[in-house]
Amino acid sequence: MPRIFAITLAESVAALRPGQVARIPFTVTNTSGRDVNARAELRSGEGGAAPDWCRISGESARSFQEAETHQYTVEVSFPENAQPAVHNFRLDMIDVEEPDENYSEGPATSVELKAPEPEAKKPFPWWVVAAVLAAALVGAGLFWILSGSPDLLPDLREMSREQAVAYLTGKGLEYTIEESPTADMAPGRILAQKPPPQTDISTIEDPVSFVVAVEGKVVPNVVGRPMGSALLAIQDAGLRFEFKYEFNRNAARNNRVKSQTPLANRVVAAGSIMQLTIYSNRIQVFQPLELLQGADIQRLDPDTIRRLRQPIQIPQRPPN
Repeated sequence: MPRIFAITLAESVAALRPGQVARIPFTVTNTSGRDVNARAELRSGEGGAAPDWCRISGESARSFQEAETHQYTVEVSFPENAQPAVHNFRLDMIDVEEPDENYSEGPATSVELKAPEPEAKKPFPWWVVAAVLAAALVGAGLFWILSGSPDLLPDLREMSREQAVAYLTGKGLEYTIEESPTADMAPGRILAQKPPPQTDISTIEDPVSFVVAVEGKVVPNVVGRPMGSALLAIQDAGLRFEFKYEFNRNAARNNRVKSQTPLANRVVAAGSIMQLTIYSNRIQVFQPLELLQGADIQRLDPDTIRRLRQPIQIPQRPPN
């Protein structure tokens, strides 16, 4: 059976201790040669049920256009009483329309759980006196050693967008920002960075790049809807629209949406434009507002009503 998705682990997985959280990114690319509605599922390394110590962050079901790539993040966290061991899991992708025939298994991924760090014993009181004396004798030398240690790039995901910009500017580093629309994360949260944390700043030559979450809107499915209902759904979703008419003699399709771009359930930036193609059997000049119900018109915003009052004409009538 051909694989319909290419699933790769974006970066190596560090060992964890109980109570710590790791966020493991996977890159998923649609290689089926067509658009696919798919769902991500977690399974054990042997293909059994998903372990209770890992979960998918964000939406697991998504629409993939041909050759489109999405990133999934798996959060891993073990309870405090978990025993040290190497645990395995994998991320699989399933075609929701043909789940038994079309699916792809992801790479087996290992996560090492280490034992909790032992609590340090409290020093005896006489060490306090010794520490003060040592600090007085070697303070200058210790300062010189520390000042010569590498200046390392921090984890920008622990900062806000403004804090990251201020930090990089203060270090004299150039930077680029990529915005990623998301419907399940707070706007302004930093999702990824390059180069990674703990990179020696003195070795960085290219601009530091990081990805910031911005307010995203889920694209509604308006195919087949009457025009008024479709425009209200787009307006309520916080999006805008552009449309064109296509001549069609079928009265049942008249004034209904034939197609839309982008596809339904994709997450796009707030205020993005949806492109609609609408069936119509009219050949004379008309105002699209004439085709809407009064109740729909009352809910539309003034700018939409103004645009729908503009006269249009279908450019060419298809042959019989």
